[in-house]
Amino acid sequence: MFQILLPEGGEGARLFFMEMLPSFIETVPLGSPLVKDGRELLFLPEGQGLPGEFLPAKGVTVIASSESESQLKALSRLPVQVLACGLSSKDTVTFSSRSEGRAAVSLLREIKGWDGRPVEPMEFLLDIPAGCGDYLVLAAAAAVVYFGISPHHLKKISSYKKVRPAHNTNANAKNQIFKRIY
Repeated sequence: MFQILLPEGGEGARLFFMEMLPSFIETVPLGSPLVKDGRELLFLPEGQGLPGEFLPAKGVTVIASSESESQLKALSRLPVQVLACGLSSKDTVTFSSRSEGRAAVSLLREIKGWDGRPVEPMEFLLDIPAGCGDYLVLAAAAAVVYFGISPHHLKKISSYKKVRPAHNTNANAKNQIFKRIY
């Protein structure tokens, strides 16, 4: 089972993730005894500072909003991998295009997945219902990319149209691209 850690104040995100992510990704309060040691994924709500109890272990990955400059500045001093989500070409996860009800989500640079393997840049299409905030949609997409799960597992968001590398990659890239799971 995969875990996304949520600090206090992340109740709205918890409900969103519970509704949108597959059941094998659970949300756990930061500091909970249920937290597994190792490859945690921490979600930071937009505009919220780093949690006071956050002492990062090696291997922690953090989803943060690029709109929260104070978060990014504080995270830059820590031994964590940051998945910056936002609408800039400097972000790790962003929209390459967005229209009403549909978006192309891009992983713009290689990241280290939960198992330590590289996840190469890619792009995939999502159908997005009205009312979903950009940051939460990008954070959910970042979570499935990080955990190596096919984007079509995003409930109510994705109709999984296609997955392709965003850049030219080596011959082994096909093995690193998400595959449909039936």
